[in-house]
Amino acid sequence: MNEALLNALVLAETATLRDAMLSFERTGIRIALICDQRRRLKGLATEGDVRRALLDGHGLASVLLPHANCSPTIGRTDMSREELVSLLSERVHDLPVLDEQGVLQDILIYDRRSMIPVATPTVGERELRYVTDAVLSGWISSQGKYIGQFEEQFAAFCGTQSAVAVSNGTVALHLALTALGIGPGDEVIVPALSFVATASVVRHCHAKPVFVDVDPTDWNLDVDKIEEAITPKTKAIIPVHLYGMPCRMDRIMDIAHQHNLWVVEDAAEAHGAKFRGKCVGSYGHMGCFSFYGNKIITTGEGGMVLTSDPELNRKLRMLRDHGMSPSRRYWHEVVGFNYRMTNLQAAIGVAQLERWEQIITAKTRVRAWYDDGISRRSFTTAKEYDGAASVCWIYTLLLNSPCGLAEREQLLAVLKREGVDSRPTFNPIPAMPPYFEPDWRERYPVTLRISECGLSLPSSVELDQKTIKRVVALLNEWTEQNPCPT
Repeated sequence: MNEALLNALVLAETATLRDAMLSFERTGIRIALICDQRRRLKGLATEGDVRRALLDGHGLASVLLPHANCSPTIGRTDMSREELVSLLSERVHDLPVLDEQGVLQDILIYDRRSMIPVATPTVGERELRYVTDAVLSGWISSQGKYIGQFEEQFAAFCGTQSAVAVSNGTVALHLALTALGIGPGDEVIVPALSFVATASVVRHCHAKPVFVDVDPTDWNLDVDKIEEAITPKTKAIIPVHLYGMPCRMDRIMDIAHQHNLWVVEDAAEAHGAKFRGKCVGSYGHMGCFSFYGNKIITTGEGGMVLTSDPELNRKLRMLRDHGMSPSRRYWHEVVGFNYRMTNLQAAIGVAQLERWEQIITAKTRVRAWYDDGISRRSFTTAKEYDGAASVCWIYTLLLNSPCGLAEREQLLAVLKREGVDSRPTFNPIPAMPPYFEPDWRERYPVTLRISECGLSLPSSVELDQKTIKRVVALLNEWTEQNPCPT
């Protein structure tokens, strides 16, 4: 980067949020490098850091440094360009380069024009207009018109009687289990393949997650194995609609009714997916969603709990707000949580919901382009079954046998080198230290295969067919040149 532009990115340790915003506007680059008088790096702040500070209620005159990343990933001047570029990723977009005294010398920036990210939010003029309206109203915390509006609209979108907005998808699951009274000595059935939050919320309730392998066809909870895992201690099932594929909710609800179990759907990745004409999240006693930045519908961070049970709705709302009585201010009937969503986040959610059809249509188009191009000799994707209407959260596929973990890692490296971001599928939860089971490989063979052979590809709404064709060509070319050992 030229010296003049690098200097323009540098701000003093006393710089404010306003100074950062002016710098973003002046340079057109959404980062600020906070340095001392000798230009030793003290922190790196992004536009997202500034936005989060403002959402948290800090004023424009607030000092920037406390909201910056004070331990960013850095490069050194004695590293080769290849070594420096290898440090860039979907998570590390900006790489300051320092000398041996820690003095800033350069910066490498992840360029989306050359590096295709796995997922980016689609946020536009409508979201900005509603957030501005919320800011100008003065209601920027957990009260304001957009929260109730978002809850009402999302409940209508999914077909439930009520929706409770919360601060993220993980706390949505935790709140749901807490409302059900899940606690010490209880067991909750979860899939062995999911993002770890599905199991961690069970532990947060001091209960035990009991793992079940997934189906090799749709990659969701294997309904034929659920009853084997049920014991007298079992209280609930958490089916996960993995990567946007609906679970077989009819079978799951039948099993739950037969054994008097609660069902909490984890629909964090499946906004708009349907099973037999009904949206996922509306089948169980409660359904939980995430609105993280890479999700189909986003509020930056945020979540939602759906239910059509008035008593559960009452408990959810009380627990979300410190256990406060709805009829007596500052009277707390139970120990609750601060799991509330802000009005600013809800404003983004309302704008997103007003164009959900456009977002899902674009996601479906991306999936179709991948499906039309990938080699079925080399790759497999999860298959829809009768009654399932999936959505494309992130396009995910498996290398066919006999390919395994080594080949998947090679392919991920090739894609990165060619400017295509990708990610491995989730790790088996019972393979990880907090949930470790010594015989997990034998007990969860399908989970093992998907975790070792799967990868997720760029799936953002704004991707065009030309870009997808480029990714597909890289995949197919690699498999032709690198046949798996037999």
